Amino acid sequence: MQRILVRTRLRWIGGLLLLLPGCGLLGAPIRDISFQLELQHALDRALPRLVLAKEASSVERSVNGVNGDDEMVDLAWCVLAWTADPSGQSKTREGALLGAALQRLASAPRTPEGWIASPAPQLATAMAVVALGAPRDPQFDPVRLRLRRSLLKSTGTGGFGLGSNGKVPTGDLETTQWALRALRGMEPPSPGTDDWADPETRTRQAAGFVWACQVSSNTPAAETRGGFLRTPGTGTPTLASTSDGLLAALFLGTATGDERLVQAMDWMQRRMALELRPGGDEGNRFRGIPSCALALSAIRQDLLHHPDGRIEDWRYALAKRLLDLQELDGRWGSQLLTEAQRNRVTAQAAFALEIVFHALDH
Repeated sequence: MQRILVRTRLRWIGGLLLLLPGCGLLGAPIRDISFQLELQHALDRALPRLVLAKEASSVERSVNGVNGDDEMVDLAWCVLAWTADPSGQSKTREGALLGAALQRLASAPRTPEGWIASPAPQLATAMAVVALGAPRDPQFDPVRLRLRRSLLKSTGTGGFGLGSNGKVPTGDLETTQWALRALRGMEPPSPGTDDWADPETRTRQAAGFVWACQVSSNTPAAETRGGFLRTPGTGTPTLASTSDGLLAALFLGTATGDERLVQAMDWMQRRMALELRPGGDEGNRFRGIPSCALALSAIRQDLLHHPDGRIEDWRYALAKRLLDLQELDGRWGSQLLTEAQRNRVTAQAAFALEIVFHALDH
């Protein structure tokens, strides 16, 4: 029965990631129309800025065919944010740019392995599969299938992702959870004719990598227990890496009552409020927020326990913090970030608000 419930919850996540109607199934029902209006107002200010920041926007550079840092990853985030707009206005208001961005993702140059050419080719490929599926336009289905097959040709540690030189397979948790998301529901290859791995076999290989990234409950450092690392044995847990780990575990079919997920949730309870405070690594903070919102929704974790003893609904806590961090120009990210970086974190913050909005809409 637990496995059935997990599969059901994953369908909810998939529905949101592919931006289907009915995303309000995420989380417990909360009715607050006035707060929804506040969220929509913030989105109405933010989403057009992904288009209007013309002087240095990575989206504008990408659509015009000029290479930028992680150009394809930036495009994927913006496509997800535009197509998840609860009002649906972005599909019309930013329709021309959205269409150009989708075509750019679909026609992006490929590596010899079939991955999208990018500083992070497997991450860009996995995110492109999800982003191209967002509009549910069948014209992109053949491209998505080719990209998914290319992911199944990857080998190495069991996880997905490449080293800093873009060639040596090392695996990282961010790329792995996006790849697991992209491969969900894929049919197995035809025996003797297809040259890519069986999706189920490749998923099992990734499972060992995912659990190797979790800090053991026996570790002497109590503040890290249960959290996930970006790569096994390196660094310390962050909100981004632990959210990626939770989502990856759910995509692997792990039951929500599994002790390993309970430990990860305990870590997030201790750290979530701290990582949303001002300052720190803005890029990693905003990158982890959409995954954090999706993971909490899937696990049905409603309440956030603050270190000072306060208890509040995480949806309100997360959304209010994002609203406080929104700049006067409608974007997120301080002036210390480049225009391209601000463009990406704005897309990530907007997508997180859209997740909250759909939860409130139930």
